[in-house]
Parts: sequence; structure tokens; C-alpha cells
Amino acid sequence: RYLLSTYSLTWWYSFWTVDLDRYLEALPYGIDSFEGAQVKASMLRTALAVHTPDTASLPPRLAALVREPPPPNTWVTEVEYQCVLLATGDELGFSDSAYADHTYRVAKTL
Repeated sequence: RYLLSTYSLTWWYSFWTVDLDRYLEALPYGIDSFEGAQVKASMLRTALAVHTPDTASLPPRLAALVREPPPPNTWVTEVEYQCVLLATGDELGFSDSAYADHTYRVAKTL
């Protein structure tokens, strides 16, 4: 139950803002929020295979994750995963619908 509620919150925050900075500001503890909600690193790696955001403008923790993603069978937080998706959307100038299409494309690729 807790996992479902935190997953729903992280997903809702990302679709509500569709902007990395606003997403992180909206979370109660920024990138450290909802650490109990996790996804397999294979999802993160798939998102990075579709598009790898430039690390220059990313927060240090996220930039390190993008530069050296963990092995696919480990876990990352849902917030970190959503941040990668949002960073891509920011970099490519996605509209809300283009962002939704991108997240679908990443999920379909997986």
C-alpha cells in the first residue's frame, strides 16, 4: 500500500509539473523524497538509451547517475527515474503531450 501511494505521488508530481526544477521543488525533500518507491535500474538504462540528457545542468546526484547508471538488476528511486525523464523533456523542449509520448516510448522500449 505504501509503495503504491508513493509511486502514484512521484508519477503525479512529474506529470503535474513536466519540468525538472519544478518537480524537485514540489517534492517534500527534493531528490531525496520517497526513497521507498523504487524501480529497476533497467528502466533508467532504457530511458537513457532513448535519450541521454546533458549532465551539465543536472543536480550532481542526478548527473552522476546519468554518467554511470547502476547495473540493470539493481534499484534506483522512482524520483531519480522521473528526474531523468523530465530532464530529457526539458532538454528537448517537450510539450505536455510530447512528454507523455516520450514516457510511453520508453516504457514500450523496455
